[in-house]
Amino acid sequence: MRYLVQAGCAREHVGKVIQTVFASAGIKVKGDPSRCTVTRAGREGLLYSQIQLGYEMEGAASMTFSGDGTTHRGIQYYA
Repeated sequence: MRYLVQAGCAREHVGKVIQTVFASAGIKVKGDPSRCTVTRAGREGLLYSQIQLGYEMEGAASMTFSGDGTTHRGIQYYA
C-alpha cells in the first residue's frame, strides 16, 4: 500500500488497484482497505522505519554524515 501511495495512487483507490493486480494473477482478494487504513499503514511504516534506523545506528561501529555543502578532507566550506 505504501508503494502505491508513493507512486501517486490516491489512497481511496489503493484497494481497487490491489484487487485488480491480484485478479490478473488469478488470486481473489477478500476485503478492501479504506482510505483511513491506507493512511494508518503509511504512518506505521514510517514509524517502524525510524525505529529500525535508530536500532541500526546504535549497533554500527562507525557512521559518516554528509551535507549538501562543499567539503574538502572533512572540512565544510560555505559559499
